[in-house]
Amino acid sequence: MPFELQGHRSAANSHPRDFIRASEIPGVLSISFPLEPDLRVRRVVTRSRARRTYKCPSWKMDRMIHAESQNEVVATRLYDLDPAVSSFHEQALVIRYRFEDELRSHIPDFVVRRGEAVEIDEIKDEIDQQDQELKQRTDILTPLLAQLGLKYRVRFVNKRAQETNVQLMRRLLWLGHSEISTIEREQADRLFLKRSEISWGEINGGALGERGLQIAARLVLEGSIHLGNGSGPLSADSSLSVSRNQKSYPDLWAA
Repeated sequence: MPFELQGHRSAANSHPRDFIRASEIPGVLSISFPLEPDLRVRRVVTRSRARRTYKCPSWKMDRMIHAESQNEVVATRLYDLDPAVSSFHEQALVIRYRFEDELRSHIPDFVVRRGEAVEIDEIKDEIDQQDQELKQRTDILTPLLAQLGLKYRVRFVNKRAQETNVQLMRRLLWLGHSEISTIEREQADRLFLKRSEISWGEINGGALGERGLQIAARLVLEGSIHLGNGSGPLSADSSLSVSRNQKSYPDLWAA
């Protein structure tokens, strides 16, 4: 069977309001969404903001993602590279919760769909791991959101790992952003049926035709094949093999 297209586009066309109920735990926590057709509960990129903001293209979401920090830009790349992630949405909901008789509001950075699970991610730098206010909010929201079937987590970006893999991420995303045809998928399928592993150098040399690099990169992004050298820039020695599970690659989150 040829490598099949993953169902990213259909998932990307939805919004968290379509798969998360605007629900609440009375007097304790509530979730609300922006009015349609708005994607975000607040504007991220504006000319009047003193703090720098970013727009980064996502092949998976087929639009520009708005980010408030470089860490969120890295997160966008990681979600795009993770074949287990079907969609992700920035600034897509407001969580209101009560703590010690005080009503608080929190706008998480991303809502992520990973398989059947819905995850709410807050993106931080490694140095924030000791932030007591952040820890307090996480301790409060994690069990409350679990009652609604939502997984809340703080993801810390590992900048040192990112630095060694940034060329790899950019190369894969640049090469793999465009669609590939059914014929190209069948061509790749026939090649990988003959060979258990193929080097990136062989692909570059024409083993998959003129668009071989684009085909291979797209299949890596979709999770159909796995880039096996672990980290660093793509090289002629980088190996490609059929993926038997949707392993995230590269995994640059901090421990």
